[in-house]
Amino acid sequence: MARFHTLPRCPLAVQFWLLGLDARRGDLTGLGYRKTPMPTGSSAYTLNFINRHSLTLHSTGLTLSLPEGELNYERRTGRFTLDNPTLGAQLIVPARGRELARPFLHHHEAQILCTHGPNWREFQLRLYALPAPIRRTLPHWQAYMQGLEAQTWRSEQV
Repeated sequence: MARFHTLPRCPLAVQFWLLGLDARRGDLTGLGYRKTPMPTGSSAYTLNFINRHSLTLHSTGLTLSLPEGELNYERRTGRFTLDNPTLGAQLIVPARGRELARPFLHHHEAQILCTHGPNWREFQLRLYALPAPIRRTLPHWQAYMQGLEAQTWRSEQV
């Protein structure tokens, strides 16, 4: 049986579970993510944005390039660091890290919903038996995704 390391009330547990489904279905590459095999764990998937930002996803966490530095999320510990070229790597509080990552994860979710329809995630969450640690964090993921409907509408209009 698979073991899941999740932190209480962390919405990213559900997000990473869904990203794993996206990777298996080929949705990440279909949305323009570049797949790079890694020596350990899953492949890394990188999406480059027009504004020189990039988002890299891996089963162990994510890396996001931002104007203020490189945001790194370590999934197992729930730790966020912001690596600034001037100040070096600094630990930041999880709430701040999640807020910095939110627009990029909302963008991803909006693209998924535009591809598969507005009820796609609800369908997936009903279809698969969520492991208990993931299921317990579902309300926190739903709260984290608040406002996604407006972004989905904007994405469809572009």
